[in-house]
Amino acid sequence: MVAEAPHADGPLATLASRISSLDVLRRFALLGILLMNVQSFSMPIAAYFNPTAYGDFSGLNAIVWFLVHVFIDQKFMTLFSLLFGAGIILFTSRAEEQPVPSAAHQPPMQQNHP
Repeated sequence: MVAEAPHADGPLATLASRISSLDVLRRFALLGILLMNVQSFSMPIAAYFNPTAYGDFSGLNAIVWFLVHVFIDQKFMTLFSLLFGAGIILFTSRAEEQPVPSAAHQPPMQQNHP
């Protein structure tokens, strides 16, 4: 069973109505956030900012820390935040295209007492 997302044409969307490039970028950003947090999951929090706080800082440890720090750290969180904002804009623009039921704009009914 495939879960379907909300869409302007109805309560459920087909896979064709989704923007696949945004979905791919979201998955890529989530993978980057996971790579960014692996160090925090496996070591004390001090090692996130100071690589010498946990173990030695030579050889492969230094290379991996440098690559993660330069190419991954905070870049994927920024990308994911941008994609979240794009999703909100798409959601609100699709919601504005839908007709609003008239009952939503009517004041509550008043009872007439004799």
